[in-house]
Amino acid sequence: MKIKLNYKFYCLLILFLFSVQYLPAQAIRSDYDYFMKEFQRFFNEKKSDEIYGRSSAIYQAKISKEKFSLGMRKFVANVGLMQHFSFVDSTTSGYNYTIKFENSDQLFSVLLDHEKQVIRMNFKELPFFIEDKNFKVASNNPLKDSIDLLVEKFVRPYIQKGATAAIMLAVIDGKQQRKYSYGTITKTDKQLPDASKSIFEIGSVTKIFTSLLLAKEVAGGNMRLADPISKYLPDSIPRLAWRGHPISLMQLSNHTAGFPRLPENIFTANTVLADPYSHYKVDSLFHFLRKYKVSSQTGVKFSYSNLGAGVLGVALERHNDKSFGQLVIDNICLPLGMKSLKTDR
Repeated sequence: MKIKLNYKFYCLLILFLFSVQYLPAQAIRSDYDYFMKEFQRFFNEKKSDEIYGRSSAIYQAKISKEKFSLGMRKFVANVGLMQHFSFVDSTTSGYNYTIKFENSDQLFSVLLDHEKQVIRMNFKELPFFIEDKNFKVASNNPLKDSIDLLVEKFVRPYIQKGATAAIMLAVIDGKQQRKYSYGTITKTDKQLPDASKSIFEIGSVTKIFTSLLLAKEVAGGNMRLADPISKYLPDSIPRLAWRGHPISLMQLSNHTAGFPRLPENIFTANTVLADPYSHYKVDSLFHFLRKYKVSSQTGVKFSYSNLGAGVLGVALERHNDKSFGQLVIDNICLPLGMKSLKTDR
C-alpha cells in the first residue's frame, strides 16, 4: 500500500522538524522552581544586586539597577522576610507563585528566557484574611452596670477579630475613672494587659507635638512660620526652594512642602521591621537633603510626609540646642502633667 503525501504538507512538516531541532531550549518548571529558591535566598539576605543580575537585557532596559535596588528595599521594608512560596500555574506570560511574607501574601509572576534570565516579574498583593477567634477573649470587665455593659457592647466585637491582640480604655466621669483591659499583651502571651501601666507607641501623634513646639516658638517670637527651613539647617545643605520660593516651617508643619513620604536612603540593609526608623540618624537625613531637588511647587498641595515632620523636628532641635525628646518633656509633658509619657530621644 502506498501513501501519497501532499507536497505542500510535506514541505511544512520538514520545516517544522527543522525548526524544532534548532529552537533554543525554553525554561521549564524545574528552572522556575530553582529560580524561586535563589530568589528567596537573595531576597532574605537583602541582595537586590544578585536578583537584578539574574535579569535579562530586556528587563534591564526597562529599569536601572539603582531604581530596582531602591524598589526592592522599599518592598522588603513593607512585607518583611519571605517565608515560603507555592506554585500556582503557568501561562504564556510566565509562571505564577504565591509567596508568604511576614506581613503580606503576594502573587508573584515571573517569565524567564531560554537562558533562564528574567524577562518580566511583578508582585500583586493577595487578600489577607484572618479568621475571628473561636473563643471568648479574656477581660477585666465586671459587667455589673450599664456602663460596663456599654463598654462590652462596643469592645467585644472588635477584640474577637483575629488580628486584634489587646484593647485598653478608660471611662472618666467627673473624678471617677474606670479602666478596662481586653485581650493579651502579645499575640502569644496570655497575660491580660494592665490599663494603668501598659506603654503604647503614639506614632504619628508625635507630629501634633512637633507642630505644638513650633507654635510655642512662634508665639514667643523666637521663630516665624514663614522662616525658610534652610535657616535652621547646616550651610552644607543647598537652599531648599521651588523657583526662588523657599520651603518654610509652616509648609513642613501642614504637609505642603512637597517632600516625599519617606527619604529614599531610609531603606537600607539595617532596616528593622519592628522599628523601621531606628537606624536613621540626623547624618543620614542631612546626606539626603544635600542631594534632594525640589521638583514641584510648594505651599499648595497637601502631601503627607513623615520626612517633612522629621525635618521640622530637627530644625527645632538645632534652634534650641536640645534633643526633640527633651523639648517635648520641657514644653508639653511637664506643663500638662503628662507624667507617663516617655521619649527615647
